[in-house]
Amino acid sequence: ELRDKNVPNLIIDLRGNSGRRNEFADDMVPFILKENANDPFLKKSVSWDGKTRTYKLQNPSKYIFKGKVYVLMDARTFSAASTLARYLKEYANATIIGDESASRYEGYAAGSKQHVHLPNSQIDVGIPRYWTYYPDAHNQSTKNRGVLPDFPIEDIPVFLSKDSDAHLEKALELIKE
Repeated sequence: ELRDKNVPNLIIDLRGNSGRRNEFADDMVPFILKENANDPFLKKSVSWDGKTRTYKLQNPSKYIFKGKVYVLMDARTFSAASTLARYLKEYANATIIGDESASRYEGYAAGSKQHVHLPNSQIDVGIPRYWTYYPDAHNQSTKNRGVLPDFPIEDIPVFLSKDSDAHLEKALELIKE
């Protein structure tokens, strides 16, 4: 539908998105690949018992979006939403607007948790069962950081920004340019 309507720009708003199922982000990749990516894999996960699973980088879809992609995100962009932002930055050359995401660009520990009760302190601890990591980054050179924006926007409390949306305004300004 986007191609049929000749949509030149796509704004994806991931602000406040805590994620959930990473399969959604993975399934988006064939529709955003701008060039023939030659990464050896999309991602790998290692379970708490040492089993490794490699996810293949898919081929581009015939329905690939060929326009410019803008991603709005903030410090409350976690998990699968942060993964999608990373994929968009790496594979769609998306322009990221906002604040640094809350999940690491290189990978993260997540998934179902092994719960452990510490009897002396009475503390319950949830230990993620999976470590997920990505191939080396091409579009961000930092280590141990989230997805970094190309255009930082200071996170403004909602009660102060009722009449404006600095993230969206910046995306629209860039589109006009």
